[in-house]
Amino acid sequence: VIDGVIDADKEWKGVPTANAFLDNEQGTPSPYPGQFWLAYDDKYIYFAARLGDPQVETLKATEYRTNASLDGEDYILLGVDPFGELSDFNNFSMNVLGGTNIKIAGGRAAKREWVGDFVAKGRKISGGWEAEARIPWNLMRLPGAGKHDLRINVCRYVSHNQRKYVWCYTGADQNDM
Repeated sequence: VIDGVIDADKEWKGVPTANAFLDNEQGTPSPYPGQFWLAYDDKYIYFAARLGDPQVETLKATEYRTNASLDGEDYILLGVDPFGELSDFNNFSMNVLGGTNIKIAGGRAAKREWVGDFVAKGRKISGGWEAEARIPWNLMRLPGAGKHDLRINVCRYVSHNQRKYVWCYTGADQNDM
């Protein structure tokens, strides 16, 4: 259920998770705790994130619409490179209210009829916020059948200090989930 409520012991139990975010500019560990879960089936990618922030009252989120600008708002972004080439990431962002933004690799337009199935929900919690999303594979250009190296990146933007914190998967031997 994509409702913005993460039940890690039930609906996300057994799903691969990661939590080592780094400051994007300095390469130092993030001062804010964060954890995300990532799963998939033949139709969708499922993503959830629990993001700590001791200044919950400063979380910025005004957008609740699909494919709106989230600039300046607190958000979490999942970047997906289906070809594993580190060059064509499809970026799916969501904010505290479940507002979304999509940037499709190759500059392909994210037409309303293409993004209708990208569902995200978020909410403030004690000590931070959490979000869940369901992203259709068919939004992206995909490689043909067979085994492939899919790569992902996760980026968190914190509005009150205007910093990005990242987790990057660049290959089987680095930052492996």
